[in-house]
Amino acid sequence: MGYAKMRAIAEELGAYAEHFEGGWETMGRLQEYVVLTEALDGAVEQHIAGVEAADPAQADTLRAGVLFPVRQKHQDLLTQLAVCAQGYSPWTSYAATTRS
Repeated sequence: MGYAKMRAIAEELGAYAEHFEGGWETMGRLQEYVVLTEALDGAVEQHIAGVEAADPAQADTLRAGVLFPVRQKHQDLLTQLAVCAQGYSPWTSYAATTRS
């Protein structure tokens, strides 16, 4: 293999490495947000349980206006995390085969 070909491969792998680093940071932030929404869900659920006995209508309003959007955002974050992870699969396979 010639020097020019080896240099081109090295540059290509360097570009992939930069892509991976940015993506891993994004996935890390998404994971943090997933954990945050899980904690928020628990806190809201606990608050609703406390309100339920005194004011069932208010508890229903909180479920619809607060808990539902939190759970929806949690699901959106999980979906985005899965999409990010799936996007790495072809790249990591390509990088592994290119290196060998």
